Amino acid sequence: MPAEYAHALHNTLKKASTKSEASGHVDALVAALQKSGKLKALPAILREYERIELRKNAHKPTLTLSDTKDEGIARKELEQRLGEKISDVAIETDENLVGGWRYIHNDTLLDTSYKAALLELYRRVTAV
Repeated sequence: MPAEYAHALHNTLKKASTKSEASGHVDALVAALQKSGKLKALPAILREYERIELRKNAHKPTLTLSDTKDEGIARKELEQRLGEKISDVAIETDENLVGGWRYIHNDTLLDTSYKAALLELYRRVTAV
């Protein structure tokens, strides 16, 4: 049962054009669950919804940034390196990146982060 509700919610939220419309769909689901006495199923529906989102985004290219304000520069550099326009990419932030960005898609990893450069410098210095 939670899987069916989660899939239905996922499909309706895909069609929602605004946050208020999406919020209305979620409120309608909660009201329907409350009316039918199945409100306890809400956590299981949420877990299943999260699984659906993870599966959907599993094959999506990911651009990891140290700070979200660097997104424009990172996209421009990435498009220059790949030689193609990047349109559908998931943006994440990672505070462990000192600076720069990382791009992961299938078997491709482009790491221009300062952390990677510092680690490479450390390896070169310590490898005598």
